This record gives sequence, structure tokens and C-alpha cells, in this order.
Amino acid sequence: MTARPTSRMVGAAILAVVALFLAVVTRRADAVVLAAPFVVVSLVGLASRPPAVEAGLTIAERLTEGETTEVTLDLEVSGGRGRVRARLVPPKGVVAMGDVATELRLEPGTRRHRWQVRADRWGAPGPARVVLDITDPFGTRVQRSVLATAAVRIYPVEETIRRALSPHALRTIAGAHLSRQRGDGVEFMDIREFVRGDRARDVNWRVSARRDRLWVDQRQPERSGELVLFLDSFSSVGHDSDDTLRRSAEVAAALVRRHIGLNDRVGLVDLGGVLRWVRPGGGTAQLYRLVDTLIETERYASAAVKTIDVFPSRALPRRCLVVALSPLVDARGIDAIRSLRARGYDIAVVEITPEPFLPETAGTRAGLARGLWELEREAMRSDLRRRGIAVASWDGVEPIDHVVQSLGVFRSAVLRAAR
Repeated sequence: MTARPTSRMVGAAILAVVALFLAVVTRRADAVVLAAPFVVVSLVGLASRPPAVEAGLTIAERLTEGETTEVTLDLEVSGGRGRVRARLVPPKGVVAMGDVATELRLEPGTRRHRWQVRADRWGAPGPARVVLDITDPFGTRVQRSVLATAAVRIYPVEETIRRALSPHALRTIAGAHLSRQRGDGVEFMDIREFVRGDRARDVNWRVSARRDRLWVDQRQPERSGELVLFLDSFSSVGHDSDDTLRRSAEVAAALVRRHIGLNDRVGLVDLGGVLRWVRPGGGTAQLYRLVDTLIETERYASAAVKTIDVFPSRALPRRCLVVALSPLVDARGIDAIRSLRARGYDIAVVEITPEPFLPETAGTRAGLARGLWELEREAMRSDLRRRGIAVASWDGVEPIDHVVQSLGVFRSAVLRAAR
């Protein structure tokens, strides 16, 4: 990269020209003496060059929200001397702990400088950058370069939840959900009379002794299920640092970790301005695949009317449990939830309430409008519940465990009523 003159060299050259012009016009030797230092600085600037420097910039590519790390700048000077001014430009969501600018003296050899930074908010903010201004020993010429690290990903703090949502339809693979079918398991379900082919270890000897004939225990097997997270990104309420879409992603990340740990297959469908999906799968690789997709979630403005018909069949298996994460403010997202239920899908809704982000109402008309709006929302929730859809609200303060418990209670009541 070509070095350019600094303001010091440009100022010295201008003063030298002015002084020499005055010497010629006035024919005075002292004006030449006045111009001599500026001429020397200009000539030195023309002859000197910034030192040859090879630079590298590194940072941890995966961080957790609230974690502190270092941005490391490595400089290798192959020849010459000079100075360098380095200014750190952290990505959005990363905060520097201290001064972002520093000045170092360059000599042949290696130099290293570190900045302490903290990951303040999860997401995919991109790379960190450092602007280098390398000057010669006299500060007359400068060479600028910009270094960038690899893209940084900041993961949300792991929200630990104990409860999980049990799909109505389970797979035949072992898991942690109690099946309604009888089979090998730990949880006691019922007893029945012994028939040929029953195992001796299933015999309930206490009941058999009282009834003078053999009775066996029936148990509930533990099976795994399929869970698909339906993310409504049509609209979002809030501000840049916190909004309903970010909270939806936090709930989704907690559910992903919990159900992957229970040997469930988990997938993701993002219906909004940009259609995205991740096929249901299990294991650690699927966990990171889903979380990486969630931290890149953004709201893209779109007026297109999208329905569930745009989804590939592999993204929504017929026997999966669909958990919709939505503020329930966009008609397209609400219609998609109703359509899923009408097609026979097992579905539950976690409403990310937008009320905490709304301004306080002032005046009679504003209060009346707010009250009517809240009544409409309550009527919409009642309509979803009448369709057999479990709805639970989360305000960002209540533990997510309580929300999952509310959904489980409603789903159990609906299941008992259907028998």
C-alpha cells in the first residue's frame, strides 16, 4: 500500500514554500534561514518510508453472552523503524473494556498488543476490525491498513429448564417421554392377569398372593419424539437491544437444548421475510446447527402473504409437535398457526408478549384504545384455545420453566377431555 504524506509534512512543505517566496520578494537572507527547517523536514519526508510490517488479528470466534475475551494484534517488523497507531473497531454487541486506540513504537522484531472486550448481547455481529496508521520515525509519511478477524458469533446464556413438552405421537426409539402404550419401562401403569408368554420378572407377587393367581405389572415405556420450532419473524415489537424476536430466539434456544438432551429430534421453521428451515435431527451437531440459525434470526420487512404450503414436507413431519414462538401481532403468523391446527398438527404457542415494549398510555382516548386492543388479543387467545391449541405468555421476566409447565397442563387437560 502506498504511503501518503502526513499533515506534518504537508504543513512543513507549505511553510517552506511561503518562506522561500518571501525571501525572493524581500531579498532578505533571514527569510531563507526561516525556511531551512521546513525544507529539511520536507526533504526528509520525501526520502523516508514507513517500516515494512506484517500484521495479524485474532479473536475467539465463538463467545457466550457476558463472556470476556481478548483481541490480539501481532506485528512483525522486517525492516526500518517508526510508530503505529492502532484503533480497535469492535463489532456490534461487543464492548471494549478500556481505550480502543493505542500507539506503539516499531523496531525490527515482533510486537503484540491486546484489547479486553466483552460480549454484551448474543447474535452474529460479524468481524472485529483494527485500523493501523504506520508512520516513519519522523511522522512525515503514513500508511493505513485495515485488519479484520473472522466473523464472531455470540451465543445466548444457556437457560436451564427442567420440564419438557411431550408430543402426543412418539417414536419407537428410547427417550424420556412416557408413552401411552404399554411396554417395557419404569413407570407403573396398570396390572392384569398373567397370560402365557409374560415374563416372570413382571409378576406382581403381592397382588398374586392376595388373589391366588398370577398378576403382572404393566408399565409405560419411555420414548422420544419430534419437535419443530415455528418462529414467527413477520414482525417484532421493541428496540434494537431487546425485542420480541430476540426473546423468541432465547426461548427457542432453551427448548432446543432441553429436547436434544432428551434424545428428541428437533427442527426449526422460520416463517417471515426470509423463509428458512432446518430438518429435524438429533445430537450435538444438530444442537449447534439450530443455535447458529437462531442467532442469525432477523426481521426482514415483507408484505408477501406466506402460508404453510411453502414449507417442504420434510421440515414438518406429520407426527411432530409444533411449538410456535410468536408475539401474535401479525395476521399472517396467526393464520399460519390456525392452518397448522386445521391440518391436524399437534401445536402449542408461546406468546412473547409485546406489552412490556409499549409506551404508557396517557389520556382517556389512548387508554380506551389500549383497552380495546387488549380485549381483541384476549379474544384471539380464547379462539386458539377453543381449537385445542395450548397458549402460554412469556414476559421475559418469568422463568421459562413456568411457561413450559403451563403448556403441559393445558395439553394434558385437552388430552383427557378427548378420551
